Amino acid sequence: SLLALDSFTTSLIVPLGVSFYCFMAVSYTIDCYRLKIEKEPSFLEFAAYLSFFPHLLAGPIDRGREMIPQLQSPRTFSYDMAADGMRRILCGLFKKAVIADNAATMVDGIWGGYENANSLMLLFAAVLYSVQIYADFSGYSDMAIGVGRLFGLKMRANFAYPYFARNVSEFWRGWHMSLTTWFTEYLYIPLGGSRCGKFRTIINTLVVFTLCGLWHGANWTYVAWGFLCGALFIPLLLFPSLKNRWKGVPTKAQPLQLVHILFTFALITLCWVFFRAPSITEAFNFLVAMASNLHEPLNKALLGGVPFKPLFLLLVPLLVLVEWKNRHAEYPLASLAQRNTIIRWATYFVLTFLIIYYTTESGAFIYQNF
Repeated sequence: SLLALDSFTTSLIVPLGVSFYCFMAVSYTIDCYRLKIEKEPSFLEFAAYLSFFPHLLAGPIDRGREMIPQLQSPRTFSYDMAADGMRRILCGLFKKAVIADNAATMVDGIWGGYENANSLMLLFAAVLYSVQIYADFSGYSDMAIGVGRLFGLKMRANFAYPYFARNVSEFWRGWHMSLTTWFTEYLYIPLGGSRCGKFRTIINTLVVFTLCGLWHGANWTYVAWGFLCGALFIPLLLFPSLKNRWKGVPTKAQPLQLVHILFTFALITLCWVFFRAPSITEAFNFLVAMASNLHEPLNKALLGGVPFKPLFLLLVPLLVLVEWKNRHAEYPLASLAQRNTIIRWATYFVLTFLIIYYTTESGAFIYQNF
């Protein structure tokens, strides 16, 4: 704006997907310096790794040391790998087209009039936005990984059921994993990691998460979101027993574990308010309204125009139940490969019908903006 550039010139200076392929290029350069690239790629192999279209817009942020050897090796068609890729694409498309896009209509409607919305409705919007951003981004990742498998390529996992985490450390081991590990490997550890005492560890954590927030966009809301996410780590860093409490303990539907899961989800949901808000002021105003607007009437008009909302809202807990049941699998539909033909194809047809029926006009991916 300061230079009075038109949109076309700006798009040339800041091309689509720049955040993601820059991170891949930086990791490749550092891995070359660290001698982790075993066989130097040709320019074509390097360009194919960097510009591979499924991960170009929104990741996963793959590493050259993992992807390039696959491009250098001869690949033959694998039916099992392709079928698994198609299942993963279907899973991702359901999350995006059915869950995320329909949730977005309701969330946007409530956010548009949050000043006079009832507290319960604002709480509902905050929780639903947590669902929306997860379904949107993990849905994209599932589709990207699935398309990669159609080409015989194994891409990095990006999500591992993060909302079933029992503390924030577990959450970040399951959320946007390719970015989390990137910051850990190329920034947190070089800064000293956890090797220089608790105070330095806290500072390193806050620096990394704040920069992670800034990576999402030049807005103070992202910086605040990143800082808050880092601040949630401080109790775990001061008291290692809290961080290690669930280490090696499988996630089960036990009362104590469920309390920790709900508490962690509540903390992350509060952070997402800053991520969603257009400004710091509006984020605080939203939280104040959520705490003080109990007297306001329930205004159903704020929910937007999604048809058959009750049926849609039943699909959200259904997704949660399916993910919980398959939480130890790579992705929710992975276990279908072992099911009989009738169950398998019935699931495919039902999901395809729901995708066709619930697809809305808004289809932009949240993380495409970053």
